[in-house]
Amino acid sequence: MPSPSPTKVATVKSADRVVAILELFALRQKPLNLTEIASELGYPMSSVLALLRSLSASNYITFDPESKTYSPSLRVAMLGSWIMGELFSNGTVIALMDQIQKDTGETVILGAPNGLHAQYIHTVQSQRLLRFYLKPGLLRPMTKSAIGKALLMQYHDQDIAQFVQQVNRCSTLERNLVNLDDLLADIRIARELGYAFTDQLTEGICAIGMPLALGGHIPCAIGVAGPIFRLKRKKEKVVNIIRQLSGICLK
Repeated sequence: MPSPSPTKVATVKSADRVVAILELFALRQKPLNLTEIASELGYPMSSVLALLRSLSASNYITFDPESKTYSPSLRVAMLGSWIMGELFSNGTVIALMDQIQKDTGETVILGAPNGLHAQYIHTVQSQRLLRFYLKPGLLRPMTKSAIGKALLMQYHDQDIAQFVQQVNRCSTLERNLVNLDDLLADIRIARELGYAFTDQLTEGICAIGMPLALGGHIPCAIGVAGPIFRLKRKKEKVVNIIRQLSGICLK
């Protein structure tokens, strides 16, 4: 299995800006005009206009002359369709997450590695009045979150050691440095239990993370998060629900 984090390389400004524009649409989920895009991203309007025209010429962006707004085209949606099909097993994982949410009553998370972080790919929110709201796209520390540790459980110890070296090289604050021995001890316990558990990352919140075997090349983990007073006392029940449903849905 590859290292959990790619080597950092230099980026091209125009490529970064194209990705930022597309990510802004994903965040706002509505058509945007030139001023809104330039203002939100802090880029020169002339630069944004040139990129939008280029994307429009390639049919990745559509322009509405009446409202003077831009939107991603279906061509953008289709680019990653093969990945999403693999990642979500053609709807099976979404159904799994929905059922786990119904049976546990708590927020359910699907996570995958993104650089030095674990990223929430999909979430199903708890319907309870007091809940832990998590939005898709959120990045969490790989070495501290339940989803992150559930992902690290799937790597060899030597790969984790290399990953920790990268994390510590990129850390500007001493409190963010990771102790490799402590982390490996946590991962070994998690492997023995079959899941990772954290209650220190967010005040009043705890989470359970478990590796999810989808059979593809993308490591994934599924988790349940909620208020400590409610989730911690039913931890084993939640773990059993995830195990049982995962075994049934992903056969």
